[in-house]
Amino acid sequence: MACSVSAQTEEISRLGLDREDLTSEELGAVASTAQVAVADAPLPALPPLGAIDVKGEKLVYDRETGWIEVTGNVIILKGSEKLTADYVQLNMETEEATAFGNVELTRPSGVTKGERMSYNFQTDEGHSDELSGHTRPFYWVAGSTEQVSTNRFVLHNAEVTTCCFEGKHRHFHVRAKELTIVPREWMKARHAVWYFGRVPSFYTPYWFRSLQEKGCGWSFQPGYDSRLGVYLLSTYGCSLWPWLKTETHLDYYTQRGPAFGQDFRWHQPDSAWSGDLEMYALNDKQPWQPEEDPALSLVDEDRHRIRLRHRYYPSRRSYALVQAYHLSDPDVQEDFFEGEHRRGAQPENYATYTRRGEGYLLNLNVRKRMNSFYTSLERMPELSGDIFRQEIGDSRFFYEGRAAAGYLQWAFADESSFDDISSWRGDTYHRLYRPYRLFGFLNMIPRAGYRATWYSETRDFESVVVETVTTNGIIED
Repeated sequence: MACSVSAQTEEISRLGLDREDLTSEELGAVASTAQVAVADAPLPALPPLGAIDVKGEKLVYDRETGWIEVTGNVIILKGSEKLTADYVQLNMETEEATAFGNVELTRPSGVTKGERMSYNFQTDEGHSDELSGHTRPFYWVAGSTEQVSTNRFVLHNAEVTTCCFEGKHRHFHVRAKELTIVPREWMKARHAVWYFGRVPSFYTPYWFRSLQEKGCGWSFQPGYDSRLGVYLLSTYGCSLWPWLKTETHLDYYTQRGPAFGQDFRWHQPDSAWSGDLEMYALNDKQPWQPEEDPALSLVDEDRHRIRLRHRYYPSRRSYALVQAYHLSDPDVQEDFFEGEHRRGAQPENYATYTRRGEGYLLNLNVRKRMNSFYTSLERMPELSGDIFRQEIGDSRFFYEGRAAAGYLQWAFADESSFDDISSWRGDTYHRLYRPYRLFGFLNMIPRAGYRATWYSETRDFESVVVETVTTNGIIED
């Protein structure tokens, strides 16, 4: 007996929700569920996914064998591991996956790409053909690859290089019949040949290379920007310990003047934790735009940016993230860190802990504004729990639910005329489903739902507000 799960992008509309009424956490919880249908009989339930999260445009599950077939934009997540492909077969018991088409496996040790790959999320072992990947600072391509242990790869008929160009455009590379890599520790090759361009130049029967970053050195990056002028970015990097690296920045911009920065980056060799602290400051000679009035601007000559990030993975099912930005003004990111600004014009400050169990997800979230020129929704704190859709015993009824409670505050920018708004908020929703298939083609999913939201305060008057929403509907495929 088999069942299918429709595209997760359709899930919000199928559940009768309004996207604009949901928080980002609520959207994530709804998007992680799937719309269930049956084939020629009432539908059995998907087992709780536990530590594995499976997403795709179409999903077919065989309950008797435990295999899932996922098609179209497939994403499989487990802890810090991420597998994407066009098509994946996954056994939910053994966690063995076989992926086809545009396969990419991302792990803390590096990224592996190819057209076909077999990988076991429990044993961290796998096999693949015609793969390429990146293990800092090297790029590699192999005729076939085996992952023989959690952190050891054996590549056959491999090429490895630090040159970022591909194929015949590489300036240099090493070709070997067998290449063994332990990311961030070492790699060794047998029967290695050095190539400059496409010309072989040196042979050795055995080659060993440490991947641990040691020592100190300079790097320079010249360039030109219409807003900054001609510039030279100078960095002095040094590995103080195997887990700690520092970078000192001495930069100069012809239109802005000199700048100074100091970075610290840390990581545990097995990637249980990692993070960085970046500090950057300058006395800007030209902080304002030509049409800007300095008297009305939030920008002055003294500019700085401080960023702290830390990631901790105590287990495969839980993680903690911390991020904090302190900025001198709202334009410093755009002026000197344009790449980060494009990814997010208003950086967030948060500390969050997430625990994923067998069929449930718990999240503790703290968000606090640190830059008063931004308007931000603070969560001080908010605790939420999700129960993924699952069958109630053998009743053919399915249940999913969510509950969240926290103290929220809209902190408006200093220049805003609005006063800050704060309130305790509680929100919960529960839904029951009973899927059917009629006449061999009509999928019917009657459902009943209840949602209530409570606020201790409102904008206009002090009172207790309870919002109740009930849902019921029929869905046709």
